[in-house]
Amino acid sequence: MANTHNYSSVFIPRSTVACFCVSEDCANSLTQVSSSPIMSRAHVSVAMGGLEAAILAFPVGRTPDVIIVEHDGDIEELEQLAEVCAISTSVIVIGSTNDVVLYRKLSALGVADYLFKPLDDVILIDTLARVFASRRVGRGGTVCSVFSAGGGTGSSTIAQNFAVALAKSPDVKICVIDLDMAMGTTALNFDLKPMRGLRELLLSQKDFNIADVEQTAIDRRNGVSILASVPSLQDFALPDPERVGHLLELARTLWDYIIIDLPPGWSELHADMFATSEMALIVAKPNLSSFQAASVMMRMNESLRKTLTKPQIVLNRLRRRAKTDLKSDDFLRISGGLPVHEFSENDALYADATEQGKVVMELPKTGDLEQSFSDLVAQLTGTHFQQTGKNAARSLKLWRRK
Repeated sequence: MANTHNYSSVFIPRSTVACFCVSEDCANSLTQVSSSPIMSRAHVSVAMGGLEAAILAFPVGRTPDVIIVEHDGDIEELEQLAEVCAISTSVIVIGSTNDVVLYRKLSALGVADYLFKPLDDVILIDTLARVFASRRVGRGGTVCSVFSAGGGTGSSTIAQNFAVALAKSPDVKICVIDLDMAMGTTALNFDLKPMRGLRELLLSQKDFNIADVEQTAIDRRNGVSILASVPSLQDFALPDPERVGHLLELARTLWDYIIIDLPPGWSELHADMFATSEMALIVAKPNLSSFQAASVMMRMNESLRKTLTKPQIVLNRLRRRAKTDLKSDDFLRISGGLPVHEFSENDALYADATEQGKVVMELPKTGDLEQSFSDLVAQLTGTHFQQTGKNAARSLKLWRRK
């Protein structure tokens, strides 16, 4: 039986998970967890019979990726299960006793984790994520999807600059994936010309592997890699969520953070990214139509992101003196108790960056935007990047007040 280590992302890959319960309550809880959107790539079966059923269910050495078994009997009885398990199989035990000594004994037997009843959905999914992360070769990256609450919100600009800001943290590798293959601006704003584009990778029927992903990605000196396509209206279909899921499964082993730049609108792909990305940003403009779109997305949180962190709202293109614009306080009503991140309108600065073939966060002088992106990075990831100039001095003063 395999053991586990720390994990850096909540991700359940394509896998098989077999559950064996004694009580109806446990079976109902596991069935409910199996229907969570984040579990969509796993094949989960739930059966009654507990440990005895688990021992008899599979030929020796042909067990699934994970076995979850409800067991309150002698610990030594679990050794019978170990005798039939493949080396790659992880076992999670569910019981009634909350005891550190019991946990240590189970760990000594090679049990991946012990959960006591009643089961908590979030804890169980986190436990499964740790189990799969322990097997992953590579970085085990985290996915952040960026959604647009209507047209013209600047969600692509936020995604691209957020990636560069995040890359200023030490020893962090970032990838931006532009899924707007019809009119995406990521390659343009980073002054790149994709040779073998993302379109060919996702829209073809051919299988692809990690080597194909590495060859398609364009690396920049600022620590950000780009997966994008040459914009085209000849074939503008959105990619299959299954193929995007496979791409992200591979990308997680190459980069610490994967920033997904999604096209405006809503589709099966948007819903899948909303339900499975560890972090989600909703970029809105300070007007009523964008407020309505953001409200609709936030209401989807309870059904699609129940076991994940809440989406965070970015209020972009904020004009301080515009009397008709909505304010941050308006968006706070729908933010789920989280702060609303403000980004002022600064067309001149963005135009200057475009002329230089850069994004704003690559410029030596970024005005208040550097502080805004620093706050966003800190809120989402808990890290702080090195700032320069006046913003750095301001940041140091804030730290000294503590």
